Amino acid sequence: MATGSPIEQLRAWLRRFEESPYKGAILATIVIHLLNLADAVFTMHWIENGEAYEFNPLMNFAFELGSYGFLFTKIAIVLICLSIFWWKIKHRLARIGAYVLMVVYAIIVSLHLTYFLKPDLHVGKWLSNVPIPIEQVED
Repeated sequence: MATGSPIEQLRAWLRRFEESPYKGAILATIVIHLLNLADAVFTMHWIENGEAYEFNPLMNFAFELGSYGFLFTKIAIVLICLSIFWWKIKHRLARIGAYVLMVVYAIIVSLHLTYFLKPDLHVGKWLSNVPIPIEQVED
């Protein structure tokens, strides 16, 4: 059990963090959690406004349970995956996987931000302007 004031405990944790050979991976997991939360919020915004559909069947089911069910499921799935990562943090492949996941989430959130800040770039509007050939149906 840790003793001392909360400030002393924080300083001790920061010293351990600075000495850790895995500090990059630790920061990556923190960033992944933040990006996952941002992705969830943007996804809920798009779905609730009818501008998107959740293609992942599990997440679509969770969304049908409500916003809190969606958030809980999304955070829980990523938390389980990152727990497995922490379990195997000494393995190089696990750390590389965390960095790759962080980059993927960064790209996804960047797309969300782009569509949110520039609605005229929204992919739905691009697709609505694409001519779709309709076959002639004989009666």
